Amino acid sequence: TLFTGCLSISALDGLVAQDFGGLNAVITSPNATEVPQFPHISGRRIVIRHDGMWGPQEYSRWPQQYHPDLIHHACIPRAPVTDSTGPGPCIWTPLSLEQFYAPEDTWPRGYGHVVAHVYKELEHEATLAIACFTQTDGPPSRKTHGNFLVNILLHAVERLEKVPSSFLQALVLVGQIQRIVLELSRLHTYLRVVRPRLLDPQIRSSEPLPLCGVFLNSHADAQEFFRVGIPFWLIQTYSPHIVIREVVQSA
Repeated sequence: TLFTGCLSISALDGLVAQDFGGLNAVITSPNATEVPQFPHISGRRIVIRHDGMWGPQEYSRWPQQYHPDLIHHACIPRAPVTDSTGPGPCIWTPLSLEQFYAPEDTWPRGYGHVVAHVYKELEHEATLAIACFTQTDGPPSRKTHGNFLVNILLHAVERLEKVPSSFLQALVLVGQIQRIVLELSRLHTYLRVVRPRLLDPQIRSSEPLPLCGVFLNSHADAQEFFRVGIPFWLIQTYSPHIVIREVVQSA
């Protein structure tokens, strides 16, 4: 049975906790109120779901296991941004059949385009994400990765506008645009907000940032992420010394 205490919570403790596969391991988080499903890869396959996304393996929507080269993956916003900075609601909304138009005179039959307002919304969000990223300074390796994403995004938006496709092809292409807009957005957030915090040893965040977060298996990484306010879930061996406030099920 996990120990439930009323002591102060450190980086290695849990406001919430969950058993991790019955292996005497637990997932704990000191700065989140729920534990998301861990992104296991069933049969070592990642498949596109009915919404054009990859389910729990969808790195643009769901917390993934941490890799230092992809730290910006932890920096995705949790929900649509309501101000002019984006990304807005259309980046979280899967394409529906009502948003796809296939003219009778198009060949192959059933091929068409997304309706105009959907294209315009996606094109606006792509333009905004590219502008925010290109105006942000950062180390060459991060900028190179971002520039690669910019090229992929520009090509995807052009295909969405000009190349007729089936609804399923359009669904996947819209999903790709949404995914890259979110990755550029979180790369911008990492360079502008998170990286300066990591480089400043005086920073002590009192509240977590409104980010998607990440799964960790390093106590040292957990301490650093807790310091700067990145939400995380630490996979660690259970010990009665871990202070746990609440045991929860996967969100």
